[in-house]
Amino acid sequence: MTVSPPGPRLRRPGAACLDGLALVLLGVPVLLAVVGPGLAGSTAPDAAPLLPPGAGHVLGTDVLGRDVLALVLSGGRSVLVMTLAALLAACAVGLPLGLLAAGTRRRWADETIMRTLDVLLAFPALLLVMTLAASGHQDATTLVVTAAVVQVPAVTRLVRAAALAPGCRTAVEAMRMQGAPWHHIHGRYVLRRVSAPLITDAGNRAATVLALLASANFLGLGLPTDAPDWAVLIERNAEALFLQPYAVLVPAVLLTALAVGGNLTADRLLGLTRRSPALAGQAPRAGGADPSATESGPVTVRSVPDPARGNRVATEPLDRRPSPEPAAEPLLVCHGLTARTATGVTLLHHVSLELRPGRCLALVGPSGSGKTTLGLAVLALARTGLTLTGSVRLNGTDLLALPPRELRAARAGTVAHLPQDPASVLDPTRRVGAVLREIAALTYGRNTSLTAGNRRRAAAEDVRRALRSVGLPENGPLIRRHPHRLSGGQQQRMALATALVTRPRLLVLDEPTSGLDEHTTALLTRTLRDLVSDGTALLLITHDARLATELADETVAMQDGRAARPETTGRTPAPSQEKREGERSRPSLAPPAPERAPDGVRTHRLTVAGEDPARPRLAPTDLALPPGSRTVVTGPSGAGKTTLARALAGLTPATTGRVEHRGTVLPAATERRDRAALRAVQYVHQDARASFDEYRPVIGQLTLTARLLRGLAPAEACEEAEALARRLGLAPDDLARRPTDLSGGQLQRAALVRALTARPALLICDEVTSALDPPTARTTVDLLVEESERNGTAVLVITHDGPLFDPVAHQRLRVTDGRVEARGMCR
Repeated sequence: MTVSPPGPRLRRPGAACLDGLALVLLGVPVLLAVVGPGLAGSTAPDAAPLLPPGAGHVLGTDVLGRDVLALVLSGGRSVLVMTLAALLAACAVGLPLGLLAAGTRRRWADETIMRTLDVLLAFPALLLVMTLAASGHQDATTLVVTAAVVQVPAVTRLVRAAALAPGCRTAVEAMRMQGAPWHHIHGRYVLRRVSAPLITDAGNRAATVLALLASANFLGLGLPTDAPDWAVLIERNAEALFLQPYAVLVPAVLLTALAVGGNLTADRLLGLTRRSPALAGQAPRAGGADPSATESGPVTVRSVPDPARGNRVATEPLDRRPSPEPAAEPLLVCHGLTARTATGVTLLHHVSLELRPGRCLALVGPSGSGKTTLGLAVLALARTGLTLTGSVRLNGTDLLALPPRELRAARAGTVAHLPQDPASVLDPTRRVGAVLREIAALTYGRNTSLTAGNRRRAAAEDVRRALRSVGLPENGPLIRRHPHRLSGGQQQRMALATALVTRPRLLVLDEPTSGLDEHTTALLTRTLRDLVSDGTALLLITHDARLATELADETVAMQDGRAARPETTGRTPAPSQEKREGERSRPSLAPPAPERAPDGVRTHRLTVAGEDPARPRLAPTDLALPPGSRTVVTGPSGAGKTTLARALAGLTPATTGRVEHRGTVLPAATERRDRAALRAVQYVHQDARASFDEYRPVIGQLTLTARLLRGLAPAEACEEAEALARRLGLAPDDLARRPTDLSGGQLQRAALVRALTARPALLICDEVTSALDPPTARTTVDLLVEESERNGTAVLVITHDGPLFDPVAHQRLRVTDGRVEARGMCR
C-alpha cells in the first residue's frame, strides 16, 4: 500500500465539486469580461424599448432600445478592470504601510499610521462617494480611487497583524541579530509571510470593492447612465423589472457569481495551503539516495516479555502494575515501511515493528537518521512530497489504505503525537488553558451517557490531571498566557499536556525532555511510566539515554533510515553517574585573568520588569564576562534564564540597567544597535527551526552574518560557514537545502554556525545541544571551546545538561525566580 500525503491523494467528490463550482462561478463572468466586447457588436439604440426576447434580440432590449445581450457581453470589462484597479491600488498603499507600522523602531510612527487609518475606517464608504459626486467628481477614476482608499485601512491592519504574528517573530529577531537591513527583513521575508493571508483575503476585498462600485453605479454616482456596465444596466432597467426581467436579472446574476466565485476560489486556495504545510513535521535526511540499490531486508522489532523488569535501575522505587498479557494483540504493526522523496531519495528502508499496549519502544540514533520520519510514518503522516509504502496497522486497520476522512477518524482519540518543536502544536492566537479545555471537551462531546454537567466536570478533571502530570500549575496566570509568553520548557510541557489530556492508547513523543530541567524530567519520566503501566503504548524518540533506559522495553537504533535490531531486549541498567561524567570529562582551563574583564561584556543592574512590580522577570543583575570565558547558566524552566539571555542580546529590552562592551554602553533594544554592537553580542535561539527563513536555502542565511557584520565577500563568507558546519557534521549538501528539509538537530547546529561567523565578543547559546545525540553534543562543546580560545569569544550557555558543559566552564550561574546567583568557579 502506498500513500503520499497530501498531494497525490485523489480528491474527494465533494472537494472536486466545490472546485468545479468555484471555477464556473468565477470563470464565466471573467471570460465574458475578457472576450465579450469582441463578440458584442453595437450597443447603440437600434430598436424599440423593452422588446421581449426574439430572433433579432436574444435577450430583448432595454429601456433605451439597446440590445441586452450586447450590453451583457460588453458590460463586464469595466466591472472587472475597475475592481482589479481598486484592489491593486489598495494593496499597493496598504502593504507598505502595514510593513512600516510593524517594523518601525518608533512607536509614535506606528500609532500615527494606525490612528489615522482608524478615522478613515470609520467613515462610510458610500457617503464618501456621494460627497465626491455632489462636488462634481463623478467619473471612473474618482470611483476607483475612492474604492481603493476605503480598503487601505483593512489591508494595512491585515498586513501589520501578519507581520507581528508570533510565527515570524523569532526569524525576524535572528535576522536583526545578523544586521540585516529593514528592507531585507520586511521586503523579503515578512512580505512573503504576509502574502498568503493577503492573497487569501483578496477574495473578500474584491467582493467588497465590487459591491461598492456596483452600488455607486446603481445609484447613478459612478459611470454615465449610458455606459455599457452591468451595474449601470441594472440601475437603468430596475423600474422595468417585470416588463424586461432579463435586463436586470442577467447582469445581477453575473455580478453575484463574480463575488461568490472570487470568495469561493480564495477559500479553496486557503484549503490547499492548509493541507500543504508539513503538519506531519519535518523529515530529516537519510541515506540511500538510489532507491533501486540493494537494501537490507526488513528488520522486525517485537516487544517481548522482560523477566528482568524488576531489576531496572531507577531514580526511585517503582510501583508498576503488571503489564498486559504478552499474548495481547499488537496495537501498532508496521511492515516494510518505506519513505521516499519525489526525487527518489529513500528516507526509510523497509522498517517493520510491533508495539503492544503497555509497552514502550524507544528510537535512538544520530540527528538526521530518520527517527522523526519514522515517528510520523507510523501515524500515516509525512511532510509534503514524501511517499510512504508498506503497511501501518492500528488496531488492525491499515492506515495507509484509508482516505483522509476515515484516516482522521481512525486516529481520533486513539493516538497522540508530540513533535520535536512544541510551539508548532500550540495555537499562537489563543491562550493555552482555553485550548486545553477545548481539547478535553472534545473527548466527551459524543458521550451521550453523561449529562452536559458531568461532561464538563470530567473534561475539567482531565485538564487538571494533564497539567499535574507535566508539572504545571492547575490555576494561575500561566494557563491564561499565549504560547509566546511561555518559556521553552513551559511550551514543551504544555504541548505534552495537550497530548495527554485525550488519554490516547498510542503516544508518540519526539524529544519530550529536550527543554526540561532535571526535576521536571524526573516528573515526566514518572508520568510516562504510569501511562505505560496503565496500558498506553509509547513510541519514544529521544537522545536522552537515561530516559530510554528507564522507560523502554525495546530500543531500536536508527542509522541512515534503517532500523537496527538490538542485541538484547529489555531495559538495560543506566550507566553510573561516575561513568557518564568520566566519558564527558575534559581538562578544565584556568579562568581568564580578571584584568581582561573590561575588554569583555559587563552588565550593571540589568533588570526586566514583570507583570507584578514586586516580581521582576529579571532582578537587578551584575555580570562580568571576560574574553575567552565560558559561563554555564542553569535553573528550572521558566525561572528567567532566557530572559537574561534576551536582555543581554537586546531582544527583550531591559527596563533599567545597562550592557557594556569595552566600556561602551550597548542600546537596550536590538533595533537601535548598530552593526558593531550587533556583532558584539550574538544569540542562538532555543527554537532553532523558527529562527530560519523557511523559503531560502540554509547556506544563504548562514553567510549573511559574516557579510553584513564583518564585510566579507560572499565567497569567503560561504567558505568560512561551510568549514564551521563540517566541523559539526553538516555537509554542503545539507546546507544547500531549505530549513524544512533538515532535522531539528541539524538546524540547531546551523544556527550555531550562523552566530559564530560573526566572531562575537559574547556568544549566547540557549539550549544549543538539546536536540543532539551525545557524540554530536560533545563535538559541539569542543567547537565552542576552540572558538572561545581562538577568537577570545566569551560563551554563555543556558542548559539543563550541566555535566556536559561543567568540565569546560569557568563559572556557573543559577537563575531562580528571576534572580541570578553565582555558583562558584569551575575547577
